[in-house]
Amino acid sequence: MTSIHADHGLIERVFAMDASGLTRKQRKTFEAARRCVGPNVKVLVFGNGTGHARMTKGLVVLIAAFAALFGLTLALLHVVLIPGALLLIVGIGLVRPRRGVALTPDGVFVLHESLWTGTPNRILLTALPAHFTPVGAKGDSKVCVQLGSEQVTFKRHEYDRLLHAVQSQASESA
Repeated sequence: MTSIHADHGLIERVFAMDASGLTRKQRKTFEAARRCVGPNVKVLVFGNGTGHARMTKGLVVLIAAFAALFGLTLALLHVVLIPGALLLIVGIGLVRPRRGVALTPDGVFVLHESLWTGTPNRILLTALPAHFTPVGAKGDSKVCVQLGSEQVTFKRHEYDRLLHAVQSQASESA
């Protein structure tokens, strides 16, 4: 079931539980989010964002492995090794990891999204829907939300879609 509403002069789609009208990738991530939060939990809406910048163990391993390979090729082959685009993309993904946010009737789930498949694969934390409020904005295009210990940055349209679902859920439960 899909409902359409006007918000700030823009028409946006809000997808309901049955996931009709979703693209294949959206349907795949929605189903993965459902599997993560459990079979008995109703996922109302799912959105994607990025987590705050951090130094991870994976990034330390990536840098150490590259440094060892760089030193080895320089010593043995007298060749300077330059990191490629894939190494940089993986490094950026480790510094600012993708986060999924699933809204349920009882709360908000923050999910880890796989760097390789882009689908949610585990729950990081849960929060109350009342905590889904912005703590800052990055220009007109991005909004930061603090959910527990995780700060998630959403594109403006994604944040507006999730906020509408949170407000709808709050008005229905009141």
